[in-house]
Amino acid sequence: GQIRPGRMASVGRRALGAALGVALVASLFVLDVSYVRERIDAFVGYVHTLGWSGAVVFVAVHACAVALCFPATIAFELAAGFIYGVPAGVALVTCSKTLGGSAGFLLGRTLLHDWVVAAMASRPRFRHVYERVGHDGLRFALLLRLSPMPSWVNNYG
Repeated sequence: GQIRPGRMASVGRRALGAALGVALVASLFVLDVSYVRERIDAFVGYVHTLGWSGAVVFVAVHACAVALCFPATIAFELAAGFIYGVPAGVALVTCSKTLGGSAGFLLGRTLLHDWVVAAMASRPRFRHVYERVGHDGLRFALLLRLSPMPSWVNNYG
């Protein structure tokens, strides 16, 4: 039972990562995010005044937010249900997430490919995911969607 020095460093990095993650989540509750909330509320109000033609605007903006990895897309998803009702809101969110995810995927495979490869190469776990997708793409991508990783991160695979 002795702990190797390299193992201690790994445990320390994991503990530090966990602590930073907890701090980040806690900061979301503590920090004043009223500006972002006001902007989203203003957008929701604007789309609501447009009626059903606002659905096109909603889908376009939500798809862009998904494609650009905006992590607060849950606000759009909840707003869709309130504005258009649950069944129509689910349909709109499904369309916009599909468009945004596809755009993110295409960006990750074309314009941002070199950046994604460099980011993957510097992180062993991400590099492993990238290599596995290359070998068994469809199966691994479908399984990756079941992971706890946010979907806005998965889009750039």
